[in-house]
Amino acid sequence: MSIDELEALRLADVEGLYQEEGALSMGVSRSTFARMLRAARRKVAETLVMGKILHVEGGEVISVENSSVNRERGC
Repeated sequence: MSIDELEALRLADVEGLYQEEGALSMGVSRSTFARMLRAARRKVAETLVMGKILHVEGGEVISVENSSVNRERGC
């Protein structure tokens, strides 16, 4: 699973964001967000049902804990 797919899954299923909101948060189109989310959910389902190993890999991770985005949201 890519880091982007994991982030889409987190935004949608953990944070409860709608696809439009998740796409905006990630800076991608809604259709791209939907594709990443669909791929992530399929991989998680295969891991649970078929006993596969789930690897999360690829890409640069940027923490926004102290970013201006979170300061604007009041976090």
